[in-house]
Amino acid sequence: MKLVLHDRGGSSVPALLLKPGGREVVVDIAPGLRAIGLERKAPDSLVDVIVQWPDLGEPLRRLAQKFAMDPDGDWAVSDIADVRWLPPVGPGQLIVCCGFNYASHEAEVGGSSIGATWFIKNSNSVAASGTDIVLPPDKAGTIDYEGELAVVMGRHCHRVAVAEALDYVAGYTLVNDVSAR
Repeated sequence: MKLVLHDRGGSSVPALLLKPGGREVVVDIAPGLRAIGLERKAPDSLVDVIVQWPDLGEPLRRLAQKFAMDPDGDWAVSDIADVRWLPPVGPGQLIVCCGFNYASHEAEVGGSSIGATWFIKNSNSVAASGTDIVLPPDKAGTIDYEGELAVVMGRHCHRVAVAEALDYVAGYTLVNDVSAR
């Protein structure tokens, strides 16, 4: 079960990516919760899903199990080939990045042991999975990309003990970080 955000009729819809019988489908969370008898306000974004995870995690697992047993039930389902993906982060959300976080990369770009460098990217710099990345024509020779592991925080934290740090992590995802050098 993976959390995704997709477009349905011009609206962004949080959903689950499921693989019943090996077929990948997207099941919208709001009607899915109603189908398993949970009448509550459904989350409007993936951030809402993550924030509400302590209350939503088990119902979403039940939804996935029920869908696997009855994929022809009362669901809002899209075949993965028909899905228009949306970026998982919304307006106003920040992406905190760590650069030069390993010595070989720092050496590759001519760094001088400055150590990890933190910086912020705005959510409008994120493209949805499977969409085109628009490259500026005047930077064609300087475009670089890096595969990155992104840590998705599940709740606010500050000065957390190392032993408790993973309690604040909601999950992980992969990122293709594209930049002009």
